[in-house]
Amino acid sequence: MKYLRLAPALVWMGMIFYLSSIPDLKLGEAYSNIDFILRKCAHMTEYGVLWGLWAWGLSSVTKVSVKKRLIIATLIAFIYAITDEIHQSIVPTRHGAVLDVLIDSIGIAAGWLLVKLRYGTKNAL
Repeated sequence: MKYLRLAPALVWMGMIFYLSSIPDLKLGEAYSNIDFILRKCAHMTEYGVLWGLWAWGLSSVTKVSVKKRLIIATLIAFIYAITDEIHQSIVPTRHGAVLDVLIDSIGIAAGWLLVKLRYGTKNAL
C-alpha cells in the first residue's frame, strides 16, 4: 500500500505523455503570441506539479532525508522532461526543444521554492 502514493505522479506522467502525443495543440496563427505564452506557462506548471507529486509520493517509499528525496524528485522530473522532448520529436508536426527542457526546469525549481517557502526544507512534504 505504501507504493500507492506514487500513483498520482505516474498518472501525471501519463497525462504529459498523452498531451505530447497530440500532433497539433496550437490555438491558431491569430493567437501565436498568446499560444506561446500559454504553452510555456503550461510547461512550467506541469513539471512543477510533477516534481511535487514525486516528492510527496517518495515520502512513503524511502527513508532518505527530505533533502535527498527532493533531489530524487528533481532528477526524475528533469529526466522525464528530456524524454518528453525526445518523444515530441517523433510526433508529426511537433518538435523537441532544449528550451522547453529549460522551461520545465524552471517549473521544477519554482515548485521546490514554493515548498521551501511554505514548509522549510526540514518539514517539506
